[in-house]
Amino acid sequence: MSDTTPKAKAKAETKAVEYKFLKMTPSKLAIMSLATFGLYEVYWMYKNWKAVKEAEKSDVWPVPRAIFVLFFMYTLLQKMNVKNAGWLTTAYILLGLTVRIDNFMWCISFLSFLPLLTVQETINKNQKAGKVVSAFSTKERIVAVIGGLLFVLNLVATATGLY
Repeated sequence: MSDTTPKAKAKAETKAVEYKFLKMTPSKLAIMSLATFGLYEVYWMYKNWKAVKEAEKSDVWPVPRAIFVLFFMYTLLQKMNVKNAGWLTTAYILLGLTVRIDNFMWCISFLSFLPLLTVQETINKNQKAGKVVSAFSTKERIVAVIGGLLFVLNLVATATGLY
């Protein structure tokens, strides 16, 4: 005999959604985040929200969800089955807010990618489809070199009081 309760029917009708989140090495995520002064994190969020939209066939808008990460990161981490999603979201937001600190301490905000490294490791471990991308494309190399130079110059200027 089969179970005909509404809950059992709903469970039988629900298919497991297979997301295709952005797979890359955590070191690539860190380098690109630093080289772009955190803008790569917005791209990373966008690509992962786009994966949610495609997998769920929903009307989610990936761009606003990537920009307004403060409101949507926790939900994204839950969809990724990340442990400690609340703590990682809180850490990400607090690190991002340190940009408002006076003097040299604002540089802590550059470390906002650190919670994302744990998330990226979870994606790479849990998602079977696709391979982990470690190579940099030509565009990514150009951005990393130019952004890296600007990053170092910014730190030097801040440390020496020129900024």
